[in-house]
Amino acid sequence: GGRRRDILLAAGLLRARLVIITFDDRKRVEAMLVLIRALAGELKVLVRTRDDSFLEQYKQAGAFEVIPESQEGALMLVSHLLLNCDIPLGRVIRRMEHERSSQYRFLHGFYWGDQSASNLEADQLLERLHPLLLHDQAWAVGREVRELPLDEVRIKEVQRGDQSLEPRPELVLVAGDRLILFGTVVAMEQAEQRLLEGH
Repeated sequence: GGRRRDILLAAGLLRARLVIITFDDRKRVEAMLVLIRALAGELKVLVRTRDDSFLEQYKQAGAFEVIPESQEGALMLVSHLLLNCDIPLGRVIRRMEHERSSQYRFLHGFYWGDQSASNLEADQLLERLHPLLLHDQAWAVGREVRELPLDEVRIKEVQRGDQSLEPRPELVLVAGDRLILFGTVVAMEQAEQRLLEGH
């Protein structure tokens, strides 16, 4: 305990902005998380693990993020698969970023654990919010909200700089707008592609 504390402090724990724990021994990881929290409560700690068995326990012990190797590997596998099916690289990267930012929700229990495919399908049918940033080349830039091919997806608001705009039919979209979309995963993916690429 004491020696480990001294090592952490000597290693510059109090000056660090981020700590990554890569050893895979639950007792030691939890002890380290508790110690870091006691010494530097605000510090972000990432834990790299073999799988997601102790994900919740590590989070409760103070981990900011838990990154399971098995899921990171599966994510790479899925991305190669998509690229080989001629899905544009930009969409694959966005999807991977989305998965990472949503804590691998799509992959949790899909490969490991007990979540069944039918649960996954149900998850795909739940409506949720999703932000979409319009880059300079996006198809929707310069068009009015009423012209957008959204189908069953709705725009909740348009964030422009620090303003929040109501998506009135006559509102003209500009590059840098962030559209807050609301709909099912599948419908939003299709709407996103049309808004960015026009087809």
